Amino acid sequence: MLNIVRKTQKITESKRGGARLILAVALAMLASSCSDEARVWEQSQTVNNCEWRVDEALIFTMPVNDTLTWFDLLFDLRSRDDYPYSNLYLFVTTEAPNGAFSVDTVQYELFDESGGRKGGGGSISRFAEIRVPFRTKIRFPVKGNYMVKIKHGMRDDLLKGVASLGLRLEK
Repeated sequence: MLNIVRKTQKITESKRGGARLILAVALAMLASSCSDEARVWEQSQTVNNCEWRVDEALIFTMPVNDTLTWFDLLFDLRSRDDYPYSNLYLFVTTEAPNGAFSVDTVQYELFDESGGRKGGGGSISRFAEIRVPFRTKIRFPVKGNYMVKIKHGMRDDLLKGVASLGLRLEK
């Protein structure tokens, strides 16, 4: 009978350990889901084979339901370690639901002064991720779906090393 009690005790301790693990994972998931309160909307698009053609636009449709709040619009760029340049030029066309539009040319430095890649990733990962501002402290004039078209503005017809580009709207 003593052996049965010991086995039962081990099983009970094992179940407690499993319950603790499940509880820890659930708490971690809850904490991570609450840590992104600034995000209103975001979407990311993958570039086929990490080769972005000069005539290929990445198109985002961003719903806007608030014309009173100040927002920040950001890009999330994911590039491979074989990206051939230290910077990236983007041509960005934004079209409002009422047909008004703006065209911007923006440039981002992807490497710091010492030659290291900015953003997460780097020596272990083949990819680096960087979040950069596109427009800050903006208000949208009308509610509805805004279309954002992005093309690369580099000299290459086929820009290699860009894995994905995301657009993010934050309060």
